[in-house]
Amino acid sequence: MVKDEPIKDMLGNVNSSLIASVLKCTYGGDASTIPTVEYLAPQPSASEAPAGVKVSVTDKEIVYQFGKSLPSNASWLASLAGSELNWL
Repeated sequence: MVKDEPIKDMLGNVNSSLIASVLKCTYGGDASTIPTVEYLAPQPSASEAPAGVKVSVTDKEIVYQFGKSLPSNASWLASLAGSELNWL
């Protein structure tokens, strides 16, 4: 225990301990076995966008334009996640 330990250090130690525990329990302590994914979802398509949302896709960006009302949380999150099953 450290006297007058800054809260940043204290919380950092808690965070590090939690990460180490999850790594040990889930991946046997081997960080190299943690799967990686190159994307959050497949490229969006205009047909998957909720009503009232226009999607413009270029090589460098994806732009979502909203009308006067916003889509429901469920439909918005479903469109961001895409139609393919993946870790998201």
